Amino acid sequence: NISIYMKKFFAIASLALAAVSCLDTNTFYYNQNVLVAFDELLYDVNGKCVFESDDQEYLASSFYDGGLNFYCRLDKDKNYLGGFSIARLCDTTIFTHPASEAFPHCVAYGLPVSKDTLYRANVYAVYRDEADTSKMPKVSTFFAFADAGTLAPVSVKVNNTLEMVASSYGAAGSEPFVKGDWVKVRFTGYKEGAVTGTVDCSLFDWTDADKREVLKEWKTVELKELGLIDRMDVNVVSNRSGFPCFVCLDDLWMTLTLGSKEDSK
Repeated sequence: NISIYMKKFFAIASLALAAVSCLDTNTFYYNQNVLVAFDELLYDVNGKCVFESDDQEYLASSFYDGGLNFYCRLDKDKNYLGGFSIARLCDTTIFTHPASEAFPHCVAYGLPVSKDTLYRANVYAVYRDEADTSKMPKVSTFFAFADAGTLAPVSVKVNNTLEMVASSYGAAGSEPFVKGDWVKVRFTGYKEGAVTGTVDCSLFDWTDADKREVLKEWKTVELKELGLIDRMDVNVVSNRSGFPCFVCLDDLWMTLTLGSKEDSK
């Protein structure tokens, strides 16, 4: 719903402007939990997420929600290479911008739904982590109002893609996973270039010879250990390579603070 997105965008933008103008007079304070559900972003008539223009600093394009810029890397023809993208199930294609021929399905959603439910239908983010750094943005996210306040991640929902699960069994030419293999998604917080904390979530684990564990449903991961950040990176880490390094993300909760409570008294 574009109108909802615009209201949300202008509300946050207004807060940012207020913070910049009012902090000098020591009267402004704003503190609120913010939900990034990836379903109120701006889409064109074909259901493709409209990204912002290229960001030369991070060699990427981005979309904005909840105080964060989410980055992806594009080639010269605007083809998606790595980083964040938006997935929504529709017919046989999951639409992204720039458009890709297909995109990984989230395990929890199974087969794509009808095109009649295109808008706001099972929307979530997919992060693609490539070993080739030329295909990746320099950072995964960046806090848009870092000069005016703080951002503290609270939690996020995580799930596998069907491609990841299928590849663990040796589908599509991948080498099947064996005992001892593991895959995790790692969230790393940064503040002014220094690491504030890391949080891991298991996507696949066969380190116990008698127990083969694969994430196949949405799991809420607590992110409070990251503390106050101005950037959060996402990485898919493993003891092996040669599999599609995708992860599905949704419902990112954060605490956004602008201004100073003490100064506003």
